[in-house]
Amino acid sequence: MKKKLRIQQRLILPIILLGVVAFISNILSVFSINNVNSNASKIVDNYMVGSETLQNIRHSITKIHEIALSHIVAADYNTMITIVSEIKEEEKILEAFLKEYKNYITEDEKEIYT
Repeated sequence: MKKKLRIQQRLILPIILLGVVAFISNILSVFSINNVNSNASKIVDNYMVGSETLQNIRHSITKIHEIALSHIVAADYNTMITIVSEIKEEEKILEAFLKEYKNYITEDEKEIYT
């Protein structure tokens, strides 16, 4: 005996399937958003801060270079001593920036950094 299904029973199966697909899709989208957020945080924390540190290193090197050029044209001994002490202070700042940047280097860049 074949039992005839009513219209309500025929329509319920596709609606249930659609609900299950929507539920699974929403769960996967939440995981995807968390993954994107994690990657964005990693980019900001590592690469952007590392880039800012590189910029600080570049400014420090430029400043040392400018001070060294004024050492060349210094006329008296006291001026030379003052300029050399300024260079040494800037070198300490540069060393601090280089140590800070060491945290952001990858295995590929390690040899270049050294």
